Amino acid sequence: NHSVWIEPTLLGGDDPALAKEILSAGIWMLATEISSAAGVIKAGQNGDMLNSRDRSTWAAELLQLCNHRPKPKPLLHFPLTQPSFSEQLRQLHQSLSL
Repeated sequence: NHSVWIEPTLLGGDDPALAKEILSAGIWMLATEISSAAGVIKAGQNGDMLNSRDRSTWAAELLQLCNHRPKPKPLLHFPLTQPSFSEQLRQLHQSLSL
């Protein structure tokens, strides 16, 4: 039950902006070392590299991914624009106590 994006680029030409957007959403990415995505993947943290010259290992990489189910962290973090609900309740309770 996790999302994974596979970018099996063998000749380059993939979209680096798309790779950043995928990683920003916290989706685990598998990409070849020659893809544009390789520049933004932090191996083991938000994705893994596939060897473009030895495609016979790709099935094992997918099996390992299924067995370990990594929890990627989004590439970007956005600050909360509103206080948490518990903080709102605390403030309301405090104002009623006065």
